[in-house]
Amino acid sequence: MELTKAVFGEPVLYNRDGQFVLGDTWSCAWSDDDQLYCVIDDTPGFDMVLRPSRDRNVAIGSFGTSICPDLKGEMVNGMEAFGRSNQLGADGACWKGNGIASVNGDLYLSVSRHWYHVKRYDHRQISRDASILRSTDKGKSWSATPYNAEPLPDPLFPGPRFAVPWFLDAGKDGEIPSNAPHGLGEYLYAVSNDGYWNNGNAIHLGRVRREDIANLKLDEWEFYCGDRGDGPIWRAGMPGLDACYPIISKPFSFGQTGMNYLHALDRFILLGWHYPRLDRATWNHSECVWDIYESPTPWGPWQHLDSVTWKPLGLYNPVIPSKFVSEDGRHMWVLACGDFDTWNLPPEEQLYTLHQVPLTLCHDAIGR
Repeated sequence: MELTKAVFGEPVLYNRDGQFVLGDTWSCAWSDDDQLYCVIDDTPGFDMVLRPSRDRNVAIGSFGTSICPDLKGEMVNGMEAFGRSNQLGADGACWKGNGIASVNGDLYLSVSRHWYHVKRYDHRQISRDASILRSTDKGKSWSATPYNAEPLPDPLFPGPRFAVPWFLDAGKDGEIPSNAPHGLGEYLYAVSNDGYWNNGNAIHLGRVRREDIANLKLDEWEFYCGDRGDGPIWRAGMPGLDACYPIISKPFSFGQTGMNYLHALDRFILLGWHYPRLDRATWNHSECVWDIYESPTPWGPWQHLDSVTWKPLGLYNPVIPSKFVSEDGRHMWVLACGDFDTWNLPPEEQLYTLHQVPLTLCHDAIGR
């Protein structure tokens, strides 16, 4: 089925009916216990439970078995080793959480170093040196912590090319039939832009065998390095990371994001997002553009499907948890955060919180 249009409904705020949360990122992992685990950055936690000990750079929460648009979250781990909110290290950077995945019941979380607005003329948050942590107890504890907390001596993905990994979300606990196309049954795929939290220029693709993900070794990862015409070229380890080639590129257009596989449609979708006003004179967070792309394979070719501008909500970091994708692959919920410049407003005016946005993918021009 050829997709032709994307239709968004009205966002539903999490902050209502006495529940409250601040924070962003909201990448999710649907695990084998049917719970949906989430990454929250720069947060006091659900119902402010972390505020007495100061907000966190990175935290792990769970939505349990609740569903959109009535999500109800609780904290799993305040991830204290990764610092209080905006706490900088000797390198001038702080920790942020990126993508999260569930494989064979274990959770995998990517973290990296982030620098705030080093180049003030374009207001991009630079990211470098990502690593992946493993939890075998649903996020209560993580491998390589606090060793990975400060400093990070040996990141899994050094440099900017794979600095904000987000995992392909294809279903509950990554349960994909062994005969699924494009190696989905054998590999866990991940994407990253070229080293920015917001407004990156390109998306790179990596993968690791599911049986090897727990080893957390760069040599077992391989990266997309182009196509000679007869299929993708994959190169492993540091040589592959150094040579990785974008699966899609457009200057200043790709904040950190993930990818979904829609089984019913046999299509991949990717949500690019960016702030259109970057220069010092016009910079603001109340306007954000989402670009929706679709492809028959994880590496492309990617086709632009539709765009939407969120103003004055400034919704950013869109995430599509596979748990909230309909069986026909056309109806889903997107999780996103609103304008973070509103963080100090009263709760009823607050936009720096979780928004649940309904999305329908259509196959004709009039939205069916």
